[in-house]
Amino acid sequence: MKRWHHFSAAGLLALGLAAAALLYFLPRPLLHAVARANPEVLFYVETERPVLALTLDDGPDPVVTPKILDLLASHGVRATFFLIGDRVPGNEALLARMRAEGHELANHLAHDEASIGLEPADFMHQLAEVDSLIEGESGAASNWIRPGGGWFNDRMIEQLETEGYRLALGSVYPHDLVLKSPALIADFVLERSFPGGVIILHDGDGDPERTLAVLERVLPVLIARGYRFLTLTEMAALDANGPGIAVLPAAPPSS
Repeated sequence: MKRWHHFSAAGLLALGLAAAALLYFLPRPLLHAVARANPEVLFYVETERPVLALTLDDGPDPVVTPKILDLLASHGVRATFFLIGDRVPGNEALLARMRAEGHELANHLAHDEASIGLEPADFMHQLAEVDSLIEGESGAASNWIRPGGGWFNDRMIEQLETEGYRLALGSVYPHDLVLKSPALIADFVLERSFPGGVIILHDGDGDPERTLAVLERVLPVLIARGYRFLTLTEMAALDANGPGIAVLPAAPPSS
């Protein structure tokens, strides 16, 4: 009997580790299946062209985000920033700089919490509140939203579609709020990036200086591999197969 209990505990541990590994090293076919099952959510674009979208969550951070903007400018990279509303006051100049340098501002709701737990009215109120903070002089905010915690349900999708929002997750998520090593995080991004991938990093939670160190490592390598970076809206503008997966048209012939 003791041997059975020991085996059972070991088996459960192995199963847990296997599940964790599957979550962390999400196989491409499984990612593809998830994207196909949720066509209203953008996970990546399907293309053979070397393009990526860099997305940064949970900012702005008054100290680190300017450094990240400097780095992106030095490499000619534009990103999509998913901003938390209660971190915007006092950082309006940073948002103006993001817009001026061609970055995209998107909605990560008002507070750092799991959006799936919000009541429907509160969910929509927070979306509108953050839109009012990030819309800028044009009076138009990005229609991209990434829910806090990354979880969503059918009710949220229905609300978003009714109000004209688009939900974006990603395909290259190195769990940078958990891992402590910039080198390990960078290796994950470089290993898992693929044409049409959407990278998720953080510039407002955990250790945003770590994100800066990661980007210092990965951007030169990805650019040397021939990748160029698009905002999420630019990717969506290339959409040919529905809102979840898009196909980038062939480049025009060189002159």
